[in-house]
Amino acid sequence: MNLLRFLLTLVLLAPIAAPLRAAQAQTASCQTIVSADQANRQWYPAQPLPQSTAINATARLLDELTAIANAPANFDESIRLRLFQLLVSNPNARPPESPTIAEVEQALQNLPPAQTRQFVAAFDRLASKIENLTNEPNQDVLIANLAKYYQQLGQGKQVAALLDRALESELKKPVNQRRFVVLLTAAIDLGQSAALAARLPKIESTIAATNPTLVLRLAQAYQATGNHAKALALFDRFAKGQNPEKLQPELVVGYVKLNRLDKAKPYLEAILKGYIHFEDHIYGNVIAIYENAKQPQIADQLFNKSWKSIQNELLDQETPFLQNYFKAGGSPDRVFKALQKDTLDRRFDHLLTVAGEFRKRNQSRNASQAIEQWIKVATQLKNRDVAYLFWQMGEHDYDSEVKVAMTRLIPLNRIDAKGFRLVPLAQKLDLLEAVEPVIQRLLKSDPEARIDLLQQLAIAYAETAKPEKAVAIAERIPRKYPGYSPAIATLAQVAATLHRNGQPAQAQAILTKTATIAAGIQELDTRAQAYGAIAIAQGQMAQLDAAEASRQLAVQWAKTAPASNAVLGAIVQQFLNQQQLLPAWSTFQTIPTTALKETNIDNLIIAALAVGDLSTAQSAIALVAQYHPPRSLLFTAPRLVRAYLGRGQGQAAVVLLDRAAKVWMSLPASERSPDDLEAIVQLYAQTGKITSAQTLIDQYPNAQQPGYAQRKQQLQAHLDCYRSGR
Repeated sequence: MNLLRFLLTLVLLAPIAAPLRAAQAQTASCQTIVSADQANRQWYPAQPLPQSTAINATARLLDELTAIANAPANFDESIRLRLFQLLVSNPNARPPESPTIAEVEQALQNLPPAQTRQFVAAFDRLASKIENLTNEPNQDVLIANLAKYYQQLGQGKQVAALLDRALESELKKPVNQRRFVVLLTAAIDLGQSAALAARLPKIESTIAATNPTLVLRLAQAYQATGNHAKALALFDRFAKGQNPEKLQPELVVGYVKLNRLDKAKPYLEAILKGYIHFEDHIYGNVIAIYENAKQPQIADQLFNKSWKSIQNELLDQETPFLQNYFKAGGSPDRVFKALQKDTLDRRFDHLLTVAGEFRKRNQSRNASQAIEQWIKVATQLKNRDVAYLFWQMGEHDYDSEVKVAMTRLIPLNRIDAKGFRLVPLAQKLDLLEAVEPVIQRLLKSDPEARIDLLQQLAIAYAETAKPEKAVAIAERIPRKYPGYSPAIATLAQVAATLHRNGQPAQAQAILTKTATIAAGIQELDTRAQAYGAIAIAQGQMAQLDAAEASRQLAVQWAKTAPASNAVLGAIVQQFLNQQQLLPAWSTFQTIPTTALKETNIDNLIIAALAVGDLSTAQSAIALVAQYHPPRSLLFTAPRLVRAYLGRGQGQAAVVLLDRAAKVWMSLPASERSPDDLEAIVQLYAQTGKITSAQTLIDQYPNAQQPGYAQRKQQLQAHLDCYRSGR
């Protein structure tokens, strides 16, 4: 784990992201409760997003960053929470991303130049906003992460300037040593210590530096700037406050870099005698430092002890350890030799990494040997997802090894067509034609998976400027189920992809061909959904009049089809899947009211809120209240209320809450959910309707039972915070 990420995991974030349930705990302060309530409001987007923005994830992210930059001088809790999610962590991330990877960090991967410039401009505005925040406890963390993203986009000057301004600002404030630690750690991690060299003496003289970690960071920063005398003095100062028997890997690294092996010795001995925790990846740096100092015996001892410690059957701690080791200049030969005595699984995990490190050091013969060994292991282990490993390796600049290995394994039938993100991986490595036969072989064993993969393959060919291949693949995709044509949907998306990538003539030709095919489909339900797919593509190509004409054709054919209302509902969902709310709502309104009892309306409401169209959401909720069972309103109403509160529309929130409360009270006792009641009470409290909230609390179901009694007590405490105005 690098220094910055380690520090960020220690930052106290409760004021920003305290979960609503946790905020109800009896020990929680009223300020925490109120902050958590505010954080759950939906403030963005303040106005309905245009379709061109809504349908593009990157455009939506840029728009949201701009909205934050344009927000009032001091953020409310909902904006603070969202800013933190965007820049620091994304709790909804799924493998292979770590749950701590931020949304911006994910979006910046492989950006085209035009979007790179847009993000840099957005970061410039956002930096100014963050720097001018007052009473923001995580300002330093936000700045450190923004600096990392500047660096990711190759904007080294902005990185140095941002961190320099942040340190200058901190020097003018009451001393907060933790913030200096975060900012100096960012500078060290991002290689910007030299640019901040002039600030270091001022930091040292201005603050008492009683925080040992700050002393250590100052020493490391001085060391990075070449001021070895000052670095040594600060390392000594840090060492005076430490127990020599306590493991101090960073101190060892500092001393050995300064060629003071004598000073490092007592801490080295403690490491060799003590327990190395499997998450302490910095020991990879320690090993490399001793290798570079020509101390092979010590390096051997450290490596053997660390390698044994980090091996864990459930968590992959070896990969980050090795990345630290190699980044610090560690020898791939040492790891290669260790793997010869290790398990097949461990060799599968790391031999290609070793090959990549040999290649980076111009040791081509050793690299080839490591790849050959990996190929043998991969053919022996049939239960490991090769594609997943390849994706992990691609994150660390080993694409050339991955491409060689993948090319070798395909003829051996060792690549699983359903492996993790196989088509995007093949696209990245220019191996689409190589994996195509692998996908085609799924015809008998898994036809549905084959259809999905062929769709991905056709789009990938379109994205790599091979429209003929894309069309040839798309045209042959069979039906997944009778009422829907994946071939039509894929051809339409091939056209939209080509248009987006600057090939409008070819895109239009394919779209025209797609419409001709759609017109000849005999099944009316399939024809209707085919025109819906064409309308979606035309909307993505900004051909709004043509898109509306295709949508109307879709509706026309749907109304003549058997089970017409179900077909109309399917077309609505087609549009919603692509964030095209307006055509979805227009199509939804063609469904007869007699069929609304069986029609999903919730997805329409959720989509409307996501693009900021509160008017459509309100109209749809009115239909839920009229045509769906009472409990349905209790699911959707709080979502719209939070959006009203995020925009300061308190009166509209109260009207909807009154309706929800009335519905809850009208339910039979056995159907009254405490969860629904708690949501209404908490939102009532935020609108100042204390009496209405109390009336509901007094009706808390099963309040005599211990578990429910405690929940009622917590809810009462929640309301009392608002009653007292605390």
